[in-house]
Amino acid sequence: MKNSSLHYLIMFCIAVLLVAGCSDDTTNNNNQTGQTLIFTIDSVGIYGTGLQGLAHSDTITYSPLSQNLRVTFSVETNCDTADHPLLTLEIYDTASTYKKDTIPPVAGTYTLNYTIGNYFTITHFFLNFNSSQPRFLRFKDIKFYN
Repeated sequence: MKNSSLHYLIMFCIAVLLVAGCSDDTTNNNNQTGQTLIFTIDSVGIYGTGLQGLAHSDTITYSPLSQNLRVTFSVETNCDTADHPLLTLEIYDTASTYKKDTIPPVAGTYTLNYTIGNYFTITHFFLNFNSSQPRFLRFKDIKFYN
């Protein structure tokens, strides 16, 4: 009888633990301004010595909730002005709207706001520098909101 009671007690504890581990997995993609996250890129970067360059492109297809597109990202670098670092972000939409921003190659967090009009946007990230010392330059934690 004791073994049977112990068996039921153990089974009851396991069942309680299984049920207690269940939760709602609802994900909210809205940020503090109420815009919806539509696209993310972990990072785009370059590393090395000498003349280094990279052009990275992505096409974002979405149904715009508004004509506002907000891009947030961080810049990380160990370049100095003698390395002539350059970071550029270009945005195109289907109406051939073209926006170009040159970002200061200074470590920090940036937010850019655009007015766009259609269902997909093409983005280009350009990075380059020229250094005799090992350097790195990258966009990091890139997020697009609409």
